[in-house]
Amino acid sequence: MLAQLRHLFLPHHTNNHRPKILHPSGLVLLIGIYLFSQASLKLAAQYDQPVIHGDVLGYASNISVADVIAQVNQQRLNNGKTTLVENGQLTAAAQAKANDMFVSNYWAHNNPTNGRQPWNFIREAGYVYRYAGENLARDFGDTPNMVAAWMASPSHRDNIVSDRYTETGVAVVNGSLEGVETTLVVQMFGNRGGKPAVSAATTTAPSPSPTPPPVLITDIPLPKVAQVQASEPNNAPIMPPNAISKSLALSILLVLGATLCIDYIIISKRKIIRLTGKNTAHLAFLIVVAVIVLVIQAGNIL
Repeated sequence: MLAQLRHLFLPHHTNNHRPKILHPSGLVLLIGIYLFSQASLKLAAQYDQPVIHGDVLGYASNISVADVIAQVNQQRLNNGKTTLVENGQLTAAAQAKANDMFVSNYWAHNNPTNGRQPWNFIREAGYVYRYAGENLARDFGDTPNMVAAWMASPSHRDNIVSDRYTETGVAVVNGSLEGVETTLVVQMFGNRGGKPAVSAATTTAPSPSPTPPPVLITDIPLPKVAQVQASEPNNAPIMPPNAISKSLALSILLVLGATLCIDYIIISKRKIIRLTGKNTAHLAFLIVVAVIVLVIQAGNIL
């Protein structure tokens, strides 16, 4: 066993003084492991179709409706605002909007096919609003990072901390948008009446109409899902697939980086001259790839 590990990770005469894992065949093996894991995750996503029961999404992320509302309300408290109350009609509107995006395959506030707007879903759910708003998000593996992205965006932050809103509804859905498995989060904000404070972000004055055009819209990239799927809270995954994929990619890069460093130290100490490429160049390349992996795996907002 030790001999095999030495052959894989240490320069030795059995591997021509270069770790076998750094040979083309070793790199092909690592690539194969990564691609196999990706295919397995996609296959699991296709066949693991939990029924709707509760508010936690089963396989794509650790985001839950309860966590979204709790963390958004915490942001409001941090900014001296009152908390939002969960409203069933707004929840139904958010769910309908998410399903519509998946079915019609679009990522936007308005359906490009039939022109339906967020406010259509809110009205159809029976919610008569004075003010309404919408935040969208996709590709996030957990709630804290998603809410942090919303708070870093001025328009999304305005919706979260606005004095005009008193109620909210959230939908969290899994699905495939243009062939990419993703998690979509829709949060609707509303105020059914009264005289809400007018903030600097307000662009129009309140209308006496029972369903005036909403004042504030904000939008974050949403993936599309053919249908909404959720599972019991205690069935939520320990780690979402996108986090697993990211961790695996970074682990492979870490193994290669550590092997290159050890190889450099041993070869320098033994004063062995090789005609292969420079380890420093390889390390620089791995660092660039690691940065790309970290950036690509992050969630998206618009």
